[in-house]
Amino acid sequence: MPLTTTNKLKTTYINIPDSSQDARLTSLIGQATAIIKGICKQPVDGEAVGFEFAGTLERTYLLPYTVPVVLTSLQYRATPDVAWTTVTGGFVYKADGVWSLYYEGGLTTGLWKANMTIGYDGTTNAVPADLESVCSEMVVELWKNTDFAGRENRFGLASVAQSQGGQTQTTTYRDLSIRFRQRLAPYIMRAWL
Repeated sequence: MPLTTTNKLKTTYINIPDSSQDARLTSLIGQATAIIKGICKQPVDGEAVGFEFAGTLERTYLLPYTVPVVLTSLQYRATPDVAWTTVTGGFVYKADGVWSLYYEGGLTTGLWKANMTIGYDGTTNAVPADLESVCSEMVVELWKNTDFAGRENRFGLASVAQSQGGQTQTTTYRDLSIRFRQRLAPYIMRAWL
C-alpha cells in the first residue's frame, strides 16, 4: 500500500490538472517510500518479512517493530540443516507500545522464523497522517528536482538573491532530511539489547 497517492499529491501539493504525470509521481512515491524505509530501518508500507531468531525458552519474544505487525505463520527448526516446521498457536500482540510474539508451547532452543506482514496496509491499518505527510513532502521535493517542475518554489527554499544589472544569483536550500528524520522518529525500528 503506498504511503500517499498521486491524486493527493496533484490536488494538495502540486497543481497538475490531469494524469499526464501519474507514472512519474508513482515512481517518486516508490523512491520516497524507500527513503523512509531506510530511515526507519523497517518496512512501513505493508511488506512480507521473515524474522528469524534463536529460541529463548520463554513464551514471549519482543519484536523490534514500531509499525503494525500481523503474524502469518510461525516456523521452527532444531538445527540449520533441517527444513522449517510450521507450528500453530502463535500470535503477536501490542502492550505498552511494544509488539511481542507469543507461543504457548514456548520458544524452545533452536531457530525460529516468524513470517509477518509489517507496516500499514491502508485497510486494517491506515497510514497515519504524519507519515503520509512526510512521504508527500519527500515526493514533492523529488518532483521539484525534475525538469518537469521548473525547479522553483521548492520546499526548503531559504533564500534567493538576484542582482538587477548583473548576472549574480544565489539560491540557498535548507537540508530537509533532518526535519524528515525528526518527524519519522516514532517509526524507527527499536533495537533490544
